[in-house]
Amino acid sequence: AQVRSFVFMAVGVSVAGKRPRGAARPDDACVKRRQAWDEERRRRLALRDLMKLYDKDRSGRLSKRQVEALLTDAENGTPAGTPPTAEEIEFVMQSGDHGAEGPSLEELEYTVAQWLTYVQMRDTLDRDMKRFDISETGSLSKEELRNYLTELNDGTTVSDAEVSLVFEQADVLKNGKISRPELMLAISAWYTHLEESQSCCFFPC
Repeated sequence: AQVRSFVFMAVGVSVAGKRPRGAARPDDACVKRRQAWDEERRRRLALRDLMKLYDKDRSGRLSKRQVEALLTDAENGTPAGTPPTAEEIEFVMQSGDHGAEGPSLEELEYTVAQWLTYVQMRDTLDRDMKRFDISETGSLSKEELRNYLTELNDGTTVSDAEVSLVFEQADVLKNGKISRPELMLAISAWYTHLEESQSCCFFPC
């Protein structure tokens, strides 16, 4: 429970209730700045505490085994003590800027936030993987990814260039296929592409 409290605080998830709304006061802006400063300070302290708790060798980075321990303790979608799969650990290790070296204190927030997002999406990703993994390999090929993106695109077929763009960004394991964790990145890459494409309609790129 203490570890999960650190984890939520480290990524800025509030565990306290909201202050009731009241009449505007002249010092509201000052109070909000102070609250934001206090929240940022708590977040940084929580990240530091997480690093100290799992960086047993005091190397300044979390090894794969240490990351596995952190993710196991932070997991709230499976029975307590259930470790992530080898594929999930490799995904977390490879999807950050740190690579195989493991996350540093500065990179830990992204690592934790990404894992919590993945845990929340895991049931949806499982369902979608089963629907579009026609070859039943446990991952999506480029053509299977095209079918998935087509559904996200309201049935309009996506181009080869768009499939390649999303595939390249999502395939962080560099094994030529999209695994369940990587499917989360594929979704993000697709909607980012759509937003950028739509902005170009209004503002010349």
